[in-house]
Amino acid sequence: MGRTKTKKLQQKATAVARAEAVSEASTSTPTTESIYEKAQQLVVQCNYDLAHKFLLRVLEKVPGHTAARELLGEVQVEMGDLDAAKQVCCLLFMWVVN
Repeated sequence: MGRTKTKKLQQKATAVARAEAVSEASTSTPTTESIYEKAQQLVVQCNYDLAHKFLLRVLEKVPGHTAARELLGEVQVEMGDLDAAKQVCCLLFMWVVN
């Protein structure tokens, strides 16, 4: 009988450890690069609306992220927002020149 109690305690401890690991993983914030990589994947999948949101999030964190700004311009062209794409490209050009 003592073994079953020990086994149940071990199972309970394992379940608690797993729950803690899941909660730690869910509370950690993603890195800027991981957000950018996800945006790239979304562009490949032609999910431009969501890619647009991810790219804006990258640029909120790092306004000088030139790759994200360039990809944002491409996404805006694909979405048909040419004026916004022109503006992004002009800002990108000014950012690179300075």
